[in-house]
Amino acid sequence: MHEGVLGADLSAAQPAGIEHAAQAVRALLARQGNRARQPSILGGFSQGAMVAAQVAFLSNEPLRALVLLSGTVVDETAWKANYGRRKGCTSSSRTAGRIQPCPSTPRTACAARWRPPGWS
Repeated sequence: MHEGVLGADLSAAQPAGIEHAAQAVRALLARQGNRARQPSILGGFSQGAMVAAQVAFLSNEPLRALVLLSGTVVDETAWKANYGRRKGCTSSSRTAGRIQPCPSTPRTACAARWRPPGWS
């Protein structure tokens, strides 16, 4: 851990159960129907924020917005590789502590690090 960080760095972790939870969210969204015409606003708090990000960055679910509250980055390599597909999705983030080094708002350091070529 780094000084001022309240927990472990999970950016390289693939937490057990996150993909199972993401599949359940994708199934729920599929049952909503007409997703391409009316994309969802997806969000989550804490562990739910990690699951919401997993859905957003590792699936093709049409999303209008992604709201992450008090989450942290996990599986950063995979998320970063897919971040560019979400150009049309506005994103918002709110953190509650110092553990979150990279909130997912477009103007943060994470977005700058993850920004694909050609994005401004």
